[in-house]
Amino acid sequence: MLAQPRAAPAIPANLSERVRILWIDGTGRPVLRDFDEGVDVAEVFGGRAARPFPAWPGKRTFNGWYWCRSTEGMVPFESLFEREAIMVLDFDLAVVDIVAQPFALLWPRSASHHFPDLLVRHADGSVAMVDVRPRERIDPQAEHQFALTRQAADQAGWGYTVYTSSAEPLVSNLTFLAGFRKHCCDPDPEAVKSLRAVFNPAAALGVGIGWAQSATSSDPRTVRTAALSMLWHQRLHADLTAGPLSDATVVST
Repeated sequence: MLAQPRAAPAIPANLSERVRILWIDGTGRPVLRDFDEGVDVAEVFGGRAARPFPAWPGKRTFNGWYWCRSTEGMVPFESLFEREAIMVLDFDLAVVDIVAQPFALLWPRSASHHFPDLLVRHADGSVAMVDVRPRERIDPQAEHQFALTRQAADQAGWGYTVYTSSAEPLVSNLTFLAGFRKHCCDPDPEAVKSLRAVFNPAAALGVGIGWAQSATSSDPRTVRTAALSMLWHQRLHADLTAGPLSDATVVST
């Protein structure tokens, strides 16, 4: 998790012919390097956000913090749309770390720069930058920034994507299941064993929960919470794009 800075660092003009990168280390010290010299990824993930997330009365977007189960830490967001993007990444089993506003990219021979919204690390060690922008708000200036960012990512051997949306009903289903991502919803070993048994072969969610409740003599609410937690953690599986999650949704192991 990146701690928020109290104030944005001064971003110098880049008079060189190379892309430069500015991040804030864990002590609050700005680090400025040529991007092609290599980035200390561990230092970036362990550092501070490169700019603050201010809020003020009447602001049209909603700031907040999202607790990621994949990273066991809080990630700040600047809008509900950005929170959605973080949630979708948190659901990805390959993701092991997410940080917001990790650094500034300084474009060559220019005073302009860009703060990628997110930096993601995967279990295989690969890294990707993510920008978050609704499709209808991508204007020519944003397209230019994203193109430059993609070039920088290619130069570093990183991935890059622009999150523009996820289709319904996936977002609604993930938003619901995300409520069961926390440790307080973790199922005990007996519930895991029972639920994996009743959903192999596949069965409707409500039917399987009923069978598991009968087999364990547990509170139905406890069994349902366990099943929904296992769906979030993908220890059980359902097609979350087919329709709203319900007791009729087919679930399998």
